[in-house]
Amino acid sequence: MRSDREQLPEGWSKEQADRAEIAEANLQRSQENNGITAFVAPGCQVYWPSEFQVCGAIRDKYNSLGAQFSFLLLPTTHELTNPDGHGKRSHFQNGPIYWSAATGAHPVVNAFHQKWGQYGYEGGWLGYPKTDEVVLNGGRLQDFQGATIYWTVLTGAHPVGGAIRDRWAQTGWEGGPLGYPTSDEIWVGHNNEGRMNRFERGVIYWSPSTGAHSVQGDILEQWSLAGYEKSTYGYPANEGVDNGTGWFTQQFSNGSASGELSVPVSPPPVEYVQFDTREEALAYFEGLQNGQSAPEAPQSERISPMALNLGPCELKPNWIHWRTKSGPGKGYGVVGFKPTTECEEPVTKIIHETELKYKYYNWWYTTSGIVDVESSTGASAVYLESKNVAHACTGEVETLFWGVTTGQITWLGKNYWAVVNPPQKRLNCKV
Repeated sequence: MRSDREQLPEGWSKEQADRAEIAEANLQRSQENNGITAFVAPGCQVYWPSEFQVCGAIRDKYNSLGAQFSFLLLPTTHELTNPDGHGKRSHFQNGPIYWSAATGAHPVVNAFHQKWGQYGYEGGWLGYPKTDEVVLNGGRLQDFQGATIYWTVLTGAHPVGGAIRDRWAQTGWEGGPLGYPTSDEIWVGHNNEGRMNRFERGVIYWSPSTGAHSVQGDILEQWSLAGYEKSTYGYPANEGVDNGTGWFTQQFSNGSASGELSVPVSPPPVEYVQFDTREEALAYFEGLQNGQSAPEAPQSERISPMALNLGPCELKPNWIHWRTKSGPGKGYGVVGFKPTTECEEPVTKIIHETELKYKYYNWWYTTSGIVDVESSTGASAVYLESKNVAHACTGEVETLFWGVTTGQITWLGKNYWAVVNPPQKRLNCKV
């Protein structure tokens, strides 16, 4: 027997291999008796050391991928009839190939198979696969009868379908301003009348009365702070319209919002670091901003990352934004930002010192000349959000806003600091 001469792949026994060899010989004799050359004519095929037969269009797809030498590896079942009574499937070590008369034969594996299974495989709203996986710039897709599943390492696998997919296509798919989907389709609205998908840089909402429209940037931030579709705004009713200066206005069911559509990504959170004094901490974080870790810095001034003593908290920045129920068309308007500290375990004190700055010609000024100080103390402090950092737009010059928050925590008797800066932001707010 072949199993006496060749090493078996891991997980396969001699008994299985011998049965496969016998099945292979029987299949070849059967085909030769009908005047057909084995393994070429339509029909079935055995792939030693697996005894399971792979047949028809599924066999053709399997062979086109490289058969047992492909990512699917060896078959683990005979061909099976699906619950609908029409489609077929065969399972392999790394996933199945599904076939239907309408869609042909396609493998579905890994994250795509898991997401498809979450919605009931071919019996669910996604239906049968229409394509193999397709490689994209930074990700992959697989098209199904009911929707397309998109996947990246960072976002995972999410289906996008119907009118939301059509709108996403109009924005440029994953290469457009929205990027890849980060959620499945979600029911929304007071009575679940709407649908939405989240994307890397925005959302698309659909309702029967408004259709599907994307919301991005400043406008998304204003809308989210107000309560999305359940707010007085309602659903988005069109795409944002440029007024000619890069400032967009978007209509909603019950009003409008204005702002920039392209918003810089908020910087990542900063871990709290232990220092003996505030001055040492500020010098360290200023050095990070100015690149003090460069080789020209004196050895005595460098701090090795391996030597840092980190606390259990992170200081998270926040976009500078219009405050809720504020902004153009809503009176004078107020802008601000809300940095937060979040801790994995309780600390005894959290303090934020926050400045909101504006640029007046060539100089930066602190709004109202005030440094806001907020704190949370006690044996179980785990969270602090600064809410009182704001500026009323009552001046004459439109300008840039910027900010800085210095956070301090006390944990196990020692003090830790972190410093964050929200990105500079130009708003239609005059100082």
